[in-house]
Amino acid sequence: MGSSTVPAPTSGGATSDNWVLISSVTPTNGASTVTFTSISAKTKIMLRINATGTSPSNMTVTFNGDTGAKYNFFALRSNSSTAANVTPYAQFNNTGLGLGFGTSGKAAITITEADTVNSKAITGQSLMGADTAPLISGSYLASAAISSITITSSGTFDGTGTIAIYGVTA
Repeated sequence: MGSSTVPAPTSGGATSDNWVLISSVTPTNGASTVTFTSISAKTKIMLRINATGTSPSNMTVTFNGDTGAKYNFFALRSNSSTAANVTPYAQFNNTGLGLGFGTSGKAAITITEADTVNSKAITGQSLMGADTAPLISGSYLASAAISSITITSSGTFDGTGTIAIYGVTA
């Protein structure tokens, strides 16, 4: 499988959300977490993951260091290329947003209401190697605006690829 790049969102036009890059990093080889801090005043946040690991692992996303049972999500998962192997998967009152299991971490997740004390709506797609979730939908039952995002791997990153966050300011 060849390498992939994460395209930057486009901006412009009256109907565009005008996404801007907040930060982009290449995960440190051997690290198991990447944390983005100092996120402020963004109505929407997009997390783009295109990073690989040294062994199959689960990736989990948390906001504001919060590992309380506040993450609810539903995904359609598949471990093959046939529609017959697509199954629903749900987690309620989870301690993080689960993105799947595999060696290649690719995901695009959008969070709305990011700058309010309201619950956050989460939508996106995750392609985690052998375990793909073509659709993710859920919520984060927050009581504060999102100021940090942590991506945790149950394995380690191999020092390739990027993880980036984009935002929309009101």
